[in-house]
Amino acid sequence: MSVDFFSEDERVSPKGRELIFWLSEMVRETASIWKIKTFSDAKEKYEELVSEEGLSAKHPELKKPELIFGTVDEELEYWSQYIEDVSIGLFLALPEFFLPYLFRMKFFLFQSICETFDISLPSIPRKQDHLGRALYYGQISEALYEFRKLYNLSSAEMCAFLDDFAPHFITDIEGKEMPEPLKAWIIKGGINDNGDYKAIAEGGASFRSYWQGNIDTRRGDILVFYFLTPRKKIHFICRALSDGLYDPYFHYHSTVLVGTPIAVPEVEFSELNAHPILKNNPGVRAHMQGPSGVPLTSQEYDALLGIFKEKGFDVSILPKLQKIDFLPDLQLQDERDVEVHLIEPFLKSLGYEESDWIRQMPSEWGEANAIIRIIS
Repeated sequence: MSVDFFSEDERVSPKGRELIFWLSEMVRETASIWKIKTFSDAKEKYEELVSEEGLSAKHPELKKPELIFGTVDEELEYWSQYIEDVSIGLFLALPEFFLPYLFRMKFFLFQSICETFDISLPSIPRKQDHLGRALYYGQISEALYEFRKLYNLSSAEMCAFLDDFAPHFITDIEGKEMPEPLKAWIIKGGINDNGDYKAIAEGGASFRSYWQGNIDTRRGDILVFYFLTPRKKIHFICRALSDGLYDPYFHYHSTVLVGTPIAVPEVEFSELNAHPILKNNPGVRAHMQGPSGVPLTSQEYDALLGIFKEKGFDVSILPKLQKIDFLPDLQLQDERDVEVHLIEPFLKSLGYEESDWIRQMPSEWGEANAIIRIIS
């Protein structure tokens, strides 16, 4: 027997035959026989289903129920990947305690709703904590249940609140002025030419999508879009439309909203690998393997702009990194250099005199706990 997962159904194929199961219906049938009186009962049964029992497919042509969502690490991730279907099934069975979760790949919006309306969310589990991520839906459900009861909302009213009413009160991040980029990153896509290039090329300036990225990405940052095998090329320069954030129901966990792509001359990996500056980038040295969201230094990004320019492209239409030109051009070797060349001139510019501070203020632990302490 083999199991293949699709977005709308689960297909179980014994002896070469294909049997189709609706995942949400499987969850509904399982949860509908639970003996539930309180939310604590509902949450406990969900946790048992995920961590102890697993989800089994039942069919007359199967001799016994076949486990498809198991309780070991490599199977636990399915609960997160198919959270929409799982949550809909729970809602159909127990609407008093569970609601459909329709924010997968849009966790930023869900977080914003919760912050705006004072719904307290628990901390997001780590990426490798597959059990924690699977159980996180139960914790979300608890927070939404408490909010619903506080304001005496029915389940239907709560669905309308989350999916229609509340989003209108969230500040549209795209409506804000785009800040100047502070950093540049290489983001990756298009493995096995899976349609990423077509989606961006056809979407043009209106293209928007959440993508695996570096959690340290900030809105406005530059995103150099590199396509993996078989293309192995840079095709677009995009901008980060959101800060990097964690999404418990996104396979790659850390994500960023990508948009405003600008098509640039193709730059193949061989060109990057042969460039005297770009060849030293960690992503290039790793042959673009590993997670998306590899940082580019200002010098490396300028080198990339130089390649575009050599190919006849007008680089003036591309975003530029801010230059930090307010620091002196100094070689700082130790703390003393930092004191003399940076901190003391800064203090003097604020109107302090040398008698106003003490260097290497000793602490009770025997070491200096500050380079300079201002005498109050």
